[in-house]
Amino acid sequence: MRDARTPVDKAYHDILKRLEAIVLLGVIDVAPILAFAEELNATTARYKHILAQEQGRRKAHHDAPDAGDDENPVEEQ
Repeated sequence: MRDARTPVDKAYHDILKRLEAIVLLGVIDVAPILAFAEELNATTARYKHILAQEQGRRKAHHDAPDAGDDENPVEEQ
């Protein structure tokens, strides 16, 4: 996943730099850019939330005791 994320991160930062330049030049109205930025922030937040959930599941699965050990304990007589 890291291999896929690297070019995406680069493209994301390139887009942000271009948007900043456009805003500074005053070439276009800022309202559509703000709407785009809000949508992008929401998407990023959802993505981070999904990643955090997945990492939590992996940690819980890794830290959990073996499933077969506690389900049917053998009683000693």
